[in-house]
Amino acid sequence: MRDYKKQEPLFHLGDEADRFFVVLSGWIKLYRGTSEGEEAVVALFTRGDVFGEAAIFNGAGYPLSAMASEDSKVIE
Repeated sequence: MRDYKKQEPLFHLGDEADRFFVVLSGWIKLYRGTSEGEEAVVALFTRGDVFGEAAIFNGAGYPLSAMASEDSKVIE
């Protein structure tokens, strides 16, 4: 179990996908950068949601970045 502060990254695009996540509280966003230098939010996860599991099975890195949108508690 791990606590993340608002704006704290969980992982970045291309990081080794070595774990998946279950959100216990708070909000986690998955996002990517755009060619204009902006941030495109791809998904939001909250209590009970699971994410990152597909990435650990394909042997590649995470295809997106993840950041806590607010203080959050996550099982990794």
